[in-house]
Amino acid sequence: TVRRDGWLLNVKATTVAQNMADRKGDAAVWLFAIDKDGKVFRTTFRYAPYFYVEVAQEAGVVQWVVDFLDKKFGKHLVGMGEGPRPEKVLKEDLAMEDHLRKG
Repeated sequence: TVRRDGWLLNVKATTVAQNMADRKGDAAVWLFAIDKDGKVFRTTFRYAPYFYVEVAQEAGVVQWVVDFLDKKFGKHLVGMGEGPRPEKVLKEDLAMEDHLRKG
């Protein structure tokens, strides 16, 4: 791989197949950029798509939802490595003054 620095111009969603016979592919984005000499180039960045689900904070409900999503959709979750699994993620309070500072 060659490192190229540039200013980002555009982003376009795409998929990248593992092989020619593979009808499915990994989620990816094409990043279009321009370097300091004015040459436009494109690079592909693979990523695991995700979404968040807000769940009532009642006893046992969060784990029940995680287990349900894993059971219902787990076989469809493929891609990066072993495949993503539903997981509990704590919500950051963006109203806090120092919410970007970690530690």
